Amino acid sequence: MAITAASNLNGSPISKNQMLVRASFIIGIDGSSTISASSIGLSTAVDRERFRQLRSECDVVLIGGNTARSEPYASLKKPLVVLTHENHKLIKEKRDCYQFNLSIAEVLPILQTKFGSHILIEAGWRLLKEAIELKLIDELYLTINHTKKGENPIDLNLIERFLIKTDSKIIDGTELTKYIKRKS
Repeated sequence: MAITAASNLNGSPISKNQMLVRASFIIGIDGSSTISASSIGLSTAVDRERFRQLRSECDVVLIGGNTARSEPYASLKKPLVVLTHENHKLIKEKRDCYQFNLSIAEVLPILQTKFGSHILIEAGWRLLKEAIELKLIDELYLTINHTKKGENPIDLNLIERFLIKTDSKIIDGTELTKYIKRKS
């Protein structure tokens, strides 16, 4: 399952120097974003394949503090940035993990300068919602697991107010959907 090359809204390819902010997020059939406080229970083999491909194409992964506390990131082979108000390091085992007490809008240009232009957000709903509302997401890869339910539902209507669905397919009970930024 290939992810199409990133392009501007006019169809021209995004260069390696142009900032590209992608986000990956999974929900259950009921819109839930976690099972037992983690997204791992919602994941499927199809979702993990797309997840690995998105990671392979990014320069840096951005998460929030809650994600750092509830998901495994110590073995990530890309630089990791955590947005948090915490003063102590949340992921001590990872050498190339950086923490910032900034807003997502403030940190994105820093990440582009320090790590590269292709940024992948793997945050929870609160940080992702903020990024969507601020129109910072160029591409959202939303996975819907049609076989599981959980807790912490999200607002799918918010996604569709700010982003345009461009692709959707169901493979083995897993819906893979791609959204892109709406024209201003």
